[in-house]
Amino acid sequence: MQAKFLRPRSALLALFPALLAPGVVSAQSHVCWPEEVELSAADSDQIARRFGWTLDVDADTAIVGTPSVYPSGSAGWGAAYVFRNAGSGWQKEAKLVPGDAAAGMSFGTSVALLGDLALIGAENEGGTPTMGGPGAAYLFARSGTAWTQQAKLTASDGVNGDNFGNAVAFDTGTAVVGAWTASSGAGAVYVFGGGGSTWTENAKLAANESTSAFGHSVDVRGATVLVGAPNLPVTGAAYVFSVSGTNWSQLARLTASDAGSGDKFGFSCSLGDGTALIGANGWDLAASNEGAAYVFVGSGSAWSQQAQLLPADPENLDQFGVSTSLSGDLALVGATQSAPRTGKAYIFEREGSTWGETARLLPSDGGSGDVFGWAVAVSGSTAMVGAYNHDHQFVNDGGVYVYEGVPAPLFYCTGKTSSVACIPFLSVAGRASATDTGNFTITANDVVPSESGFVIYSFKKSNLDYHGGKLCVKSPITRTPAKAAVNTGGGCSGWVLRRNFNATIQSGNDPALTPGQLVFAQWRQRDPADPAGFGDALSDGVRFTICP
Repeated sequence: MQAKFLRPRSALLALFPALLAPGVVSAQSHVCWPEEVELSAADSDQIARRFGWTLDVDADTAIVGTPSVYPSGSAGWGAAYVFRNAGSGWQKEAKLVPGDAAAGMSFGTSVALLGDLALIGAENEGGTPTMGGPGAAYLFARSGTAWTQQAKLTASDGVNGDNFGNAVAFDTGTAVVGAWTASSGAGAVYVFGGGGSTWTENAKLAANESTSAFGHSVDVRGATVLVGAPNLPVTGAAYVFSVSGTNWSQLARLTASDAGSGDKFGFSCSLGDGTALIGANGWDLAASNEGAAYVFVGSGSAWSQQAQLLPADPENLDQFGVSTSLSGDLALVGATQSAPRTGKAYIFEREGSTWGETARLLPSDGGSGDVFGWAVAVSGSTAMVGAYNHDHQFVNDGGVYVYEGVPAPLFYCTGKTSSVACIPFLSVAGRASATDTGNFTITANDVVPSESGFVIYSFKKSNLDYHGGKLCVKSPITRTPAKAAVNTGGGCSGWVLRRNFNATIQSGNDPALTPGQLVFAQWRQRDPADPAGFGDALSDGVRFTICP
């Protein structure tokens, strides 16, 4: 294998030395996850709102459930808040309340989002502030920036105390609602099909064995439904259901390879294409309830455990796995952190079948008892973490923190063949950062022996024919001080040029090199014997973003 193909992998090993075992190759797609903003309801419903109890995000839209809102000083019915990032940051777009809002209904207990559709659970609907009703779920649709209620879903056999709506999931044409205390505590899950304002209950799901809290967590992807039952059997379990025609049937029962009593496997779950992520926040490592999360892969009735996810810094009573969210090869797992219960959330990324922890998310203004990590959601490069007990403006009004992943360096453009018949190519190690004292080394490999060179960079990409090669950066262009090539042996010529670009960032000489800035760079070197007659050699280009 040529060194050029090894370049991104070796670079990423250097990005996460403490998180990857020796010899493990990983190609994570993000190098850091800076906190972008903290969302809040910012309206008059301030007392005990618990904003961030539930949340979901899909591309540029997020929804946050607040089941404890107290409007106008009366017993609250709850609300859901929609935020949107249309290119100028996350802004509140709407506050959703059902048309039949009533005290104590707990609207916002659960939320699910898909494009312009939102499904919101109200697990105590139909009851009173002191006695829970059977529960309901409401479907809202967006047109432009306006959201309207489309349908109200209820169980055909619902009774008081079922907690129908404690968990919801949504995919095109399918709504799934958990009722974790229905059927005398065994739990149940209801599947609805339809569109617009017309929805029909198609099935009531139950496991092929005795359960407790079946439906505590649910997710759906196409014709597949995943259901968590964390209480019984004693370790907890998750169940895969699928539909054939109009008949739903259980295809698989998922349990952890190291399952133990009280693990609460299935307390949370998330489903992707052929991948299931399941939280077991009661799993014991060395003490009690440190928690774990498990990844399963498969389809139909054939599912197998691919990985057990554990934080690098487990703590007693962490409850890692209390919340989970999956987006492609990204997994986000919450841990409410018993002492001092500020909480954390963790990003894991997958290459092939190998998962590694690549980021640890902490709130910038976290405090004891915030319960940061109770709810999590990830979509693409956007991760959100709820802290429903955080004191944002008032006591326990809650907050949601937004993190945007910075992509790993990307190589582009083409190097120029030098007078020694080598094509200089780049590799990187470390991460670009405005504060990290570690190096971010940009290396040009296979360069002209003994000759000096310098990095040229700008904030725009180019692929322009230039001096017999390609100019990979676009004017205005800045250059770093020159450095001499050194002989490392091997390769085409065995010579390299290296620069720690973090020294350039942190010098302050270029005020534009700030966190979040996208940079394009390449090496340019003297080549007195240049066959093209211009006296220089050019590497390929690299694109990277500066982390905080």
